[in-house]
Amino acid sequence: MQLDTLKTPSGFLKLLEIAFTIIIISVTGGVKDFTFIYVGEQRAIFYGGVMVMAMVVTPLLLVTYLLGYATEMHKMPFEMLINAVLAVFMVSAGGVIIHTAIKPAHSYQDLLGSVDKLGPHQDLLKSVNKLGSHLLESVNKPGPHQDLLKSVNKLGSFYYDSIKGKAAGSFAIINSIIYGVDTFFAKQSIGTVE
Repeated sequence: MQLDTLKTPSGFLKLLEIAFTIIIISVTGGVKDFTFIYVGEQRAIFYGGVMVMAMVVTPLLLVTYLLGYATEMHKMPFEMLINAVLAVFMVSAGGVIIHTAIKPAHSYQDLLGSVDKLGPHQDLLKSVNKLGSHLLESVNKPGPHQDLLKSVNKLGSFYYDSIKGKAAGSFAIINSIIYGVDTFFAKQSIGTVE
């Protein structure tokens, strides 16, 4: 095994690409719109496909380098093309993730803005004000405050999913830049023999 490969730009960048992909998958793990349960959602299928592709192809390229086949890899443009495709896919996935994350943030703002408007929730808010300090004691008991608690929980979920989505999308865009730099180094090494 040739561990010196990790000291080369391509070897180090492959480690970064794998690390960023793991971070992206981890951050979006709890976000409803990006779980594999939501297979009906095209954006979840696209995002999942890009992440799976990155987690399969990049480690295989790194293992190929570590096993000493870098010279054979440098004779053809395969690595350069894979890195270029992953750079484009990662920036696209980052945009999709951020766009999806912004939509719940708008819903969050809509929910906050509707608190002062007239409607059936006003009676609920008056009831909650009457409950005052008893609200915390009676959280698990049935009553009008249950609707408020569900709304607050939904607001929190929208807010944190939005933050997670923006972070994961940003990491995906950064990862696309890393893939782009790796594409440059792969292009430079085509035809060279070590």
